[in-house]
Amino acid sequence: MKIRFRVAIAVITAAGLTCIGVIKPGTTAQGESNQPVGPVQVSARVIEWLEQDLILTGGTPRVHSLDGRFDFRGGKIVVTLNRGKSVQRKDLVAKVVATGGATVDAKLPDRTVHATASKATYDHASETVVFEGNVKAKVMDPQLTEPGTLVGQKATLWLNAGPGQTRVKVEGAPATIQVTPKGENQERKG
Repeated sequence: MKIRFRVAIAVITAAGLTCIGVIKPGTTAQGESNQPVGPVQVSARVIEWLEQDLILTGGTPRVHSLDGRFDFRGGKIVVTLNRGKSVQRKDLVAKVVATGGATVDAKLPDRTVHATASKATYDHASETVVFEGNVKAKVMDPQLTEPGTLVGQKATLWLNAGPGQTRVKVEGAPATIQVTPKGENQERKG
């Protein structure tokens, strides 16, 4: 099944697609849309629903978690949904993949991360965001005198790290993490 909307005035729930207004498969209109999908809100000029995937293109595709934990933007975003009658709303989104110049803002319990990469992938099961290709990130943390920076070809950020904890892995040649804790001047490279 393939449904394409130019303006997606629709809400995706565990039970299926609920249309608001008159939109039929194959019809088109102009404009932007912002509609909730499980625990996230999606927006794009074109939203295509293909089985369990929502494909967002045109304009500035965006996926924003309703709890404020992350905000994805990119040239194209694919949202993969968990389908079935027993899927809870919080588990509806299985994966989010942004390509074409991905930008992600993530909010952890006591810090925020702003990152850019060629590709960014959120995985609900592992609660991670994996950034690939020319990764550049800034970490704003109250324990740092200035934002920390991460640079590499690949970085993995765990969103389920608790307060006071940061878990990130940076890979590449070279991979760089630079932080300046309050009261200290030090740089870590790895």
